[in-house]
Amino acid sequence: MRMGGGIPKQFIPLGGKPILVHTLERFERCAAVDMVVLAAPGRMLDQTADLVRNAGMKKVTGIVEGGRERQDSVAAGLASLPGDLDVILVHDAVRPFVTDEQIKAVIRAALRDGAALLAVPEKVTVKEAAGRYVSSTPDRSRLWQAQTPQGFRADLFRQAVRKAMDERFFATDDAALVERMGCRVKIVEGDERNIKITSPADLAVAEWILKEAGA
Repeated sequence: MRMGGGIPKQFIPLGGKPILVHTLERFERCAAVDMVVLAAPGRMLDQTADLVRNAGMKKVTGIVEGGRERQDSVAAGLASLPGDLDVILVHDAVRPFVTDEQIKAVIRAALRDGAALLAVPEKVTVKEAAGRYVSSTPDRSRLWQAQTPQGFRADLFRQAVRKAMDERFFATDDAALVERMGCRVKIVEGDERNIKITSPADLAVAEWILKEAGA
């Protein structure tokens, strides 16, 4: 089922304000974050700028046009950042429940290990398939569900993104770009409430989290 009737998911209301505003507030309040750059659909750039201004977001220093692929949007955001940063975080606009401590923990791990991401242990049995037939059953104890933010030493991440773009390699998350360079990525255990809102069912869960946790 589609959400929002064609409206990008981050602009759908949650508790009376767009999901994106909830997400931005988490980074606005985090003392370890100096600046935020947003990637938005080209047709929504003006609306995004108005939303940021009306919400009083002081750390948003740029809004760039997103690309067709996630990686295109990340590359556009990178190009607008200054060159003297220590750590770069990438976060999904539709994960509005990340906590201050989780953000800081990923930053600390990225500084120490070069790359880090939030993740939660897999709790269900996952099947690998060839077509509609099971080909293998991975050991669940070795599986984690990746979340965001994902954090990287700035020079390492710029190199990884540049290499991937040059080779036209596209991944479903940013940590994979660093992994393919042979770098280890530290797992920082996250929280199941740090959901990504991509469906009406997710939105219902998010409304419950907002009500119960006062997030």
